[in-house]
Amino acid sequence: MKILIVCGEYFNQSNGLSISTQRFVKEFVRLGEEVRVLSSDHGGVSDYSVPVMHVLFK
Repeated sequence: MKILIVCGEYFNQSNGLSISTQRFVKEFVRLGEEVRVLSSDHGGVSDYSVPVMHVLFK
């Protein structure tokens, strides 16, 4: 299955949504799913375990 997760921030360790998203991604990958993340903020990280696309929201 192909899964796209959309969230405001990804890999921000102080943001509950970001932490939950990381957990979902990890579990989906463990189950063999193809996961991508669409986010407006990279949280200062550039090395992800799945493809991440950043879009500037205004």
